[in-house]
Amino acid sequence: MKKNYANLIRQLLMSEGYQQSIEDIHVHHKNVKNEARYRDALLKEINKQHGAQGLVAYAEVERVDLVLADRESSDRVRIEFKYQYTFDMAYPVASKVDEFDALRARVAEGGRGVAELIVADCDACDFFVLIVQDRTGHPASGKLAGDVDAAFIEEQRRMDREFGPGSDRNKKAWLEPTQKLLDSICQVYGGRQLDPVELVVGDATDPLTSHFFVLDMTGRCAKAA
Repeated sequence: MKKNYANLIRQLLMSEGYQQSIEDIHVHHKNVKNEARYRDALLKEINKQHGAQGLVAYAEVERVDLVLADRESSDRVRIEFKYQYTFDMAYPVASKVDEFDALRARVAEGGRGVAELIVADCDACDFFVLIVQDRTGHPASGKLAGDVDAAFIEEQRRMDREFGPGSDRNKKAWLEPTQKLLDSICQVYGGRQLDPVELVVGDATDPLTSHFFVLDMTGRCAKAA
């Protein structure tokens, strides 16, 4: 590829325009299923900032979440997104990361767990963006607005009971398995991880933190075979 798309993606995630879009999602979409909105916010920012120069983003084409098409170089960059909550990484993923070969075998068999889907997506794209959300923006002990079911509420409460909301121990519980999974993917598939991006929106009474982990898979090699 002729351009540094890794830097471009990270700069877009850190941009004021993207953060404002995340703030708007937080305020107006009280929903646990915001992956497409986060993707579309990035699509909007790419086309707004770079469309006039010939770099255009398209959603849901070529069987991936987002494609960047550069008219000048003819590059086509495929990006996959995965949106999970901290308890997804602290429980379902944490139980699988120590046996990465077994995890890959389940991926080959069509496994559909959180960890399996992350690995499968990384093997099908040029860049993988994992968004780990620590809150819906409302305390788990109260009634949550939007499309939130009882299972979600109970999982968030369990995370809070075991580790304490907002504590270093809480973050360690999901961050360590997340990092271990991404490190294993990079080691086996020949990718590299960019410096994570953390966006905090809302105020003290209604906080939301989005953690973005970006894997550059353009150097994917035969090690995964």
